[in-house]
Amino acid sequence: AAAMVDGVKMAEVQALQEGVLRSIGRAEERLVRLLALEELAKRQAAILDAVRKVERGIFIDTDGFTAPVGGEGEARECDKEASEVHRRIHSEITSKGIREFKICRVPSDYYDRDLRFRRGCLEAHSIQHLCKSMVMENTKDEREYPAGLPEDGSDPWQSKYFMVIVQYVSKLHAEKLRDLIFDKRGGTTQRKKIKMRLASESVSQAITGYAHNAVTPFACKRRIPTIISHHITNLRPDFFWMGAGEVDLKVGLPCTAFVQEFGIHVTDCTY
Repeated sequence: AAAMVDGVKMAEVQALQEGVLRSIGRAEERLVRLLALEELAKRQAAILDAVRKVERGIFIDTDGFTAPVGGEGEARECDKEASEVHRRIHSEITSKGIREFKICRVPSDYYDRDLRFRRGCLEAHSIQHLCKSMVMENTKDEREYPAGLPEDGSDPWQSKYFMVIVQYVSKLHAEKLRDLIFDKRGGTTQRKKIKMRLASESVSQAITGYAHNAVTPFACKRRIPTIISHHITNLRPDFFWMGAGEVDLKVGLPCTAFVQEFGIHVTDCTY
């Protein structure tokens, strides 16, 4: 009887061992599958990264490309194929001693695509680094263009026209802009006499020399005060992008250098 009991116990132990071994086997199979999926995911990520690099190589026209080279990022000379607008902007930026900047072309459907696509074209750090320049006018100022432009030696804040640079992800706050101008004028103009709105395309082009989606603060026909959102100055890394005189031409540079060398006014002017 004792032998029979021992036999039964041994069979139970063997069955238990076999069950444990089967469980271990299934766990190993699952682990192998998970490792295989992880490896597959890594390979897919590498392929997608390679595709993105190829796309950027196709989309960005390197003719006339100005880019930082060397340890400190000193910009090389303009390419011989660069357009006249490109050359003027390159010249004005380098004349200020700025060496770390890029000017490049983007696809013709750039503005038909979303901000993520545009960021990829420029290899910008984030969509927050994509910015636009706009000419704003005081509609309560009755002076007709070209009257209302700053004159040499006059107070630039008495101008009817201002260039404002903001991020694409933000929205201009006209009242904040009004209050800035009111303060800069020392209260000599009533707030109700300052109402800022986007200038007409014809006036904007007459002042800057550039069409819609190409407006830039560089190498403009006429100089007007330029204001930049404080959010752009807080971007990290300190390198933002904006238009460069042609619809498919963009320029990127450090905001710190831009503000210091071009005398740009920094303020909170967005929602």
